Amino acid sequence: MPVINEHDVKGVKLPQPYERFIKIFASPERIEKSLSSKYATFGATIIYPHTTAHPKHVHPNSEEILYVASGRGKAVIGEEEFEIQPGSIAYVPPGVGHTFVNESSETMKLFWVYAPPGAERRIIDYARTGKGYE
Repeated sequence: MPVINEHDVKGVKLPQPYERFIKIFASPERIEKSLSSKYATFGATIIYPHTTAHPKHVHPNSEEILYVASGRGKAVIGEEEFEIQPGSIAYVPPGVGHTFVNESSETMKLFWVYAPPGAERRIIDYARTGKGYE
């Protein structure tokens, strides 16, 4: 199937302290109703108001490109902080520490791509087992 609707993908809620909701729409390893993709992973993250998406971390082998669909806050990429809002696009090179903070009272929605794929492995494992984010 070459076309899906984002609302047909169930997604997974990750636990606190960095509670957020993630959907994977395309990946080499299909989950739920996602598309099969060979060279990239595409998904979305919902960051709740006044929270941080995750601790600063790196994807050693994948670059990440993100599009802010809703919410306002900041992107921390390397040692720099950038204000982000709807329409902002962020690029994170492989191996560079990063995190995203929703500083608004509305939900922040980020669409993202990892290339090459692989950085999503932990999310997929948690979606299947409910373990690995404790």
